[in-house]
Amino acid sequence: MGKLGNRSDPINENYYSYAEFIEKLVFCLFVVGGIFSIALLFTQDQKYHDLMQGGFLCASLLLFFLNHFFHLVLFPKGENKRVSDFIDSAYSTNLSGRDKTEGYYNNAETDHMRRIAFQCLENTFYTQEISSLMLKAVRPISIFYFLIWLPCVIYRGSDLDWLVVLSSVLFSEEVFSKWIKLEWLKYKSVSFYDDIHRMIQTSRDETFAPATIEKCLMYEKLKATASILLCSKIFKENNERLASEWDSIRQSLVSNEGQS
Repeated sequence: MGKLGNRSDPINENYYSYAEFIEKLVFCLFVVGGIFSIALLFTQDQKYHDLMQGGFLCASLLLFFLNHFFHLVLFPKGENKRVSDFIDSAYSTNLSGRDKTEGYYNNAETDHMRRIAFQCLENTFYTQEISSLMLKAVRPISIFYFLIWLPCVIYRGSDLDWLVVLSSVLFSEEVFSKWIKLEWLKYKSVSFYDDIHRMIQTSRDETFAPATIEKCLMYEKLKATASILLCSKIFKENNERLASEWDSIRQSLVSNEGQS
């Protein structure tokens, strides 16, 4: 998935870059909507109050449509191309056409099923690492909002309007929901990584092929369920280190295979 030398990833350029742009736009609209909802609490003049309400309504509607466009169109489109490229790399085909990557997967396995297993292991390795790095930013923000919201809920004298605003921010797609899904994605990807790593080390019988296919399908289902776009900026910043770590893991598995 990462490479120290030359690497070509047209899928990221042609699909995920647009999805990432829409995701950033969704976050901006979320912030704008939050500002409008807070401003409404301080606006007494009816004229400005109506303008604030109109702005909040427009931001909310645009946020709704862009969010669904991301989750139902852009993200699945990119994931479908990744699956095609996954098969291309395993079987030397060209299902992805002009979007075929170079250097995205890195292993020297010649058996198709073992190559698929290594590619799936590489995917889970990067997913657990990138999601873990993303959580370093998402987790503190979510906990901070939660620690503000919780006393407001417990305290009976809390202003109901403020409580509604805080609750809408905290339990939105951009804060608490994203944190939960990201934690779940990281936890499950670690579990998948351990299972596939163990399977490559120990399985030598007729169960290897069906077990590999099962893990790959379950991993794809995991990504679709979480519907989390991994941060490309974090990936680029850490790619050299992670690629080196993956290369060490791959060589270790290959060495163990040779000794068994």
